[in-house]
Amino acid sequence: MPYFADLRATARHGDRYRRAKAILIPAVIASAVHGRTDLDAVETVARAASDIPGLTGFDFATLRGAVGALTEELDADGGDTLLEMAEARLTGHAGVSAVLLATEVALARGTPQEETDRVLDPLTRRLGIDGRRLHAIRLMAAQRLQRKETLH
Repeated sequence: MPYFADLRATARHGDRYRRAKAILIPAVIASAVHGRTDLDAVETVARAASDIPGLTGFDFATLRGAVGALTEELDADGGDTLLEMAEARLTGHAGVSAVLLATEVALARGTPQEETDRVLDPLTRRLGIDGRRLHAIRLMAAQRLQRKETLH
């Protein structure tokens, strides 16, 4: 089912949707537990994505559909293939948004820092995000998550 929703969203939003999916890819990979992403992870990624730069303006159903489609692709093709697909679209602020979202999702899911680093380190190097900037992104992700938890 996510495949058809993904096709409809691509037809409706075009390149903006493809860029949004690229931002979502690292978060989908970071949310995976034991190599598979469950329904709870799909919801976590979609909720966290709603106010990330580059993803605002998409309704929750569209974001959830994109995450569902990416989850199917992750299960079928693996994380390396998805990251390669995303890299071309993750330039400038989109790359920072992707790392911020992935970090926030990993924190929300309780993923150990070492596992998150294993996924994100190659991507951050390719995007030119140095250690200081990555540390700032991690702090921002923790603050965003804490703020959301206090609101609920």
